[in-house]
Amino acid sequence: MQTKTDEKRVTTIELCAAFGPMARQLPLMYDYTQVKPFAGPATIIKVSDGRQTLNRLLRRNCAEHVVVIDARHLLPYAAVGPMEVASAIHGKCRAVLVFGMVYDVEQLSKEKSLPVFAMDNGPRVLQAEGGDAWSAVLDCEAGLITNEYYLVGDADGIVAVLKDQMQEQFPVG
Repeated sequence: MQTKTDEKRVTTIELCAAFGPMARQLPLMYDYTQVKPFAGPATIIKVSDGRQTLNRLLRRNCAEHVVVIDARHLLPYAAVGPMEVASAIHGKCRAVLVFGMVYDVEQLSKEKSLPVFAMDNGPRVLQAEGGDAWSAVLDCEAGLITNEYYLVGDADGIVAVLKDQMQEQFPVG
């Protein structure tokens, strides 16, 4: 969560200590790039049928946000891979969290500028053309996570806290 003034980055442990049960720990996700801390407001997107609209949203509508892509309903098809990561980088996203599958893990493992976490990986891929993507609410083991949350991730996990509560105790960039 470094800002332009290089303020100290808050950790997931500090968030859990400060907010107790109000700090919601997201389920275990695999880091497909390298472990890098990240923080930012959440943008939750649900996708269907194809990746074209998702790529457009990542390039244009998610700057400075941690993007959560809910693609669990598409299993066993992967919705995120190198093309979507390139779109997220172009759109200046802070991280991509995939509740679903990613593809082309070998290529993703070379990524050094954007954290990409997912629940699993696989060779079946949603078609590149078409599809739809829209703002959504994430219903997971941590409870309901909305775009009103701020997400912080590091080697210890990923934690969600309401933005208003976060801003009361920690500087947010």
